[in-house]
Amino acid sequence: MDFWQTVFAAGLGAFIATMGKSWLTHIVGVAKLDESLRDYDVGLAKKIIFETRDLAVEYWQLEADDEKLPVIDAAVDGRLTFLGQLLERLFAAETLLLRRINLQLNKFHDAVTDGNFGVSGRTAEPNRAKRIEIESFKLAHETVVCRRKMPRKFFRIF
Repeated sequence: MDFWQTVFAAGLGAFIATMGKSWLTHIVGVAKLDESLRDYDVGLAKKIIFETRDLAVEYWQLEADDEKLPVIDAAVDGRLTFLGQLLERLFAAETLLLRRINLQLNKFHDAVTDGNFGVSGRTAEPNRAKRIEIESFKLAHETVVCRRKMPRKFFRIF
């Protein structure tokens, strides 16, 4: 091998090594980003769960003639809708985990909205607070447990 062939081979080797390193760095970076976004979504879901819980407990302590009821009703409905969409997207790829989350989300939804929710002329039901509290913590815990069971994304290029 003459001098120029050696220089060319060394340059080609350095180029391939540099490109391989950047490609692997990119793959690892994207995988870390995906995991970070999943963790962010779990944190956001927990925040929404507890906001909904607080609003629902307040809602069921008020009488039907209270002027705050329609606002709280709308806030609870909006949060429950958003929470369902968030959890659906987070666990969409994992059917079994999605089923577990949906089961617990339905229990939380029932604790918050079953019976006379949104009905005019209803009476206050402060005893619901216990069930709402229990189901909110169960949903938050189930979300964290299911997140831990999700497989990590290692090889995503784009």
